[in-house]
Amino acid sequence: MASSRDLSLRNGKKTAESNVISCRDFESKEAQEIKVYDLGECPKGTKDERTGITIQFRVNEEMFPKSWETTEINAKGASPDKLEFERNSKLINVALNKYLAALLMNNLREIYILKSLEVAGYAYGGTASSDIVYIAHGEVENVSHHEFSHVLLLGHTDKFNKKEWESLNEMSYGSGGFEVLKDLSKSESMIQRQIVDRTFNSKGFLTQYASSAFEEDVATFAENLFLPNCQRSRAIKANVKLAEKQKLVIEFYNSLDEIFTKEYFEGLLNTKCIAKNRLD
Repeated sequence: MASSRDLSLRNGKKTAESNVISCRDFESKEAQEIKVYDLGECPKGTKDERTGITIQFRVNEEMFPKSWETTEINAKGASPDKLEFERNSKLINVALNKYLAALLMNNLREIYILKSLEVAGYAYGGTASSDIVYIAHGEVENVSHHEFSHVLLLGHTDKFNKKEWESLNEMSYGSGGFEVLKDLSKSESMIQRQIVDRTFNSKGFLTQYASSAFEEDVATFAENLFLPNCQRSRAIKANVKLAEKQKLVIEFYNSLDEIFTKEYFEGLLNTKCIAKNRLD
């Protein structure tokens, strides 16, 4: 049965409600009564009431897949300060509320919100495994959309028109996100990721980072659809190749849930940017 939030989304209504994230004793075999903990201090993570997804604010020994524990990858994370718990909780609620519960429940098991994240010796703003999203550097909402797109693309590759997508590129992809980060200092990597680059725009990419790999290319458009950056949106509108790529991303999300139409994303764009903006 759809929740009231899901029904309001499907009917195109905007609401101010947010999910309730409660702390539960997941180990208890009895009724999972709410325990008394400060926000973010739950031993086994907090629980998103609408979807059942576990949201972790603290690092633990089981947070990364075993395959990430190699010397080469050596994934590491650090817990955020307690002062960030409430803010980050609200931000992840905003992000999750842009999706129907079923899509989240069928594809996402856990979310880690961290103070910092390191993979192969490089600072990352976020990453994802097959069903877990990791977020760091404070950009909670846009990183969550970016990384969740990786999860969806990995799980539903047959629903994405990759052949048409790559026909829009005027250069080959690089060696993935690692290589782009190696070319940038740690202080400018996250900034560079956000910059619209006209040179790369002309070649079919929204940013330099997007040119690193197919998955990053798609994710850059996905995060902009769910949390529009006005500069990026103007660049897409002004470039035929970028506009076509955006259309393909919308078609992909629509194949996963019919709620994701051009009109749905225009509503998000108009809330953030100039009201006359359109996605076509």
